[in-house]
Amino acid sequence: AAALGAAGPAQTALARRERPATIPLSFAQRRLWFLHQLEGAGANYHISLAWRLSGDLDRRALEDAVTDVV
Repeated sequence: AAALGAAGPAQTALARRERPATIPLSFAQRRLWFLHQLEGAGANYHISLAWRLSGDLDRRALEDAVTDVV
């Protein structure tokens, strides 16, 4: 317990950064891309869903979010 009191933070705090022009893919995204190149198009990873939104919609924010996902 005495050593923990003198220890620093385990990780550095998150800080705001400029958004890069190209965002790198995650490991899972790279894996899906590889499988698509290997096996071709398929519906293995498609998940259909519908959202019911209520309240005021910030169309620009929604468009930006969907664009990031795509």
